[in-house]
Amino acid sequence: MLEITNKQLVTTRKPHECFACTTTIDKGIQAIHATAKQDEQHMRFHLHTECNIKLTKNKHALPDGIYYGCLNDIEPTPQWLLEG
Repeated sequence: MLEITNKQLVTTRKPHECFACTTTIDKGIQAIHATAKQDEQHMRFHLHTECNIKLTKNKHALPDGIYYGCLNDIEPTPQWLLEG
């Protein structure tokens, strides 16, 4: 299970892929930078601020914790994220 150890709000300096919805976070956008640990392996990733909120609200829908692309399994990617 993925254990998030730290989250902080950052302004991206280059494009990143959102860990939760797998779409691109553009340069200059505020996003969540997270550090986590899974099976004793450390990892870092970025999340859209909106995806971070959705993960928090949908904890009951993810009983095994978050994973790469997890929001795509809960609900379709919102149109406004695809148009970004």
